[in-house]
This record gives sequence, C-alpha cells and structure tokens, in this order.
Amino acid sequence: GKKIGVQRGSIHDRFAKEVLAPKGATIVPYGTQNEIYLDIGAGRLDGTVADATLLEDGFLKTDAGKGYAFVGPSFTDVKYFGDGVGIAVRKGDDANRERINAAIDAIRANGEYKKIQDKYFNFDIYGPDAQ
Repeated sequence: GKKIGVQRGSIHDRFAKEVLAPKGATIVPYGTQNEIYLDIGAGRLDGTVADATLLEDGFLKTDAGKGYAFVGPSFTDVKYFGDGVGIAVRKGDDANRERINAAIDAIRANGEYKKIQDKYFNFDIYGPDAQ
C-alpha cells in the first residue's frame, strides 16, 4: 500500500514494477531522482528505490534528508541489479585491469579500503557477498 517513486527507465523502475507493484505498492515514475526527493519531502511519496550510494549522498546526508533512513532489505537480485559494479578499462588492456585489481586487493587486505569506506558510507559499498 506504499507509494514508491522510481527514476523512469532505470533498473529500479523495472524492479519496482515487476516485484513491488504485485505486492501492493503504487509505483510512480519520475524523470530524475531529485524530483523524487522533492515529493518525498512534500509527503507525496512514502519512499524510493534507488542506488544506495546515490541516496546516501544525494538525499540522506542533506538537510532535506534529515529524518529519513534506509529501511527494509537491500535489493540485490542479479536479474535486476546485475553482479555488482565495475571500473571501465580499454578492451584488451589487461595490464591496467590487473594493476587496478591488485591495488584494490592490496587496500582491502591492509585495511585502508575499510577506513575510507567508513569515512564516507554507513554500509558496505563492496557488497556483502564480494570476494
């Protein structure tokens, strides 16, 4: 019975329409996430489904986002959200890809990644199932 705003044409739009709408949610598509924030603040929406990092910095850490928080489970269905995010490198540029992977592995192993993450986020940005 909740009214949920989603950015039109996004993976969150598809997920909300296919998963949340059949459970009774009213899905309201918007052109931008900022329009959704305005309608949440005005009381026209009960919530939104969007990328956690976008919501954290774009809304929850702003004055408009005070009094709001993440609720419910994280949505991680690979069918809708894929298998994580990536860093783009030139096709065939194995040397750079390997250097980036090694650097990420190194800062995760020595704790630097966690320190940086904890400074900017209040959730695991690498993902709970990441290796």
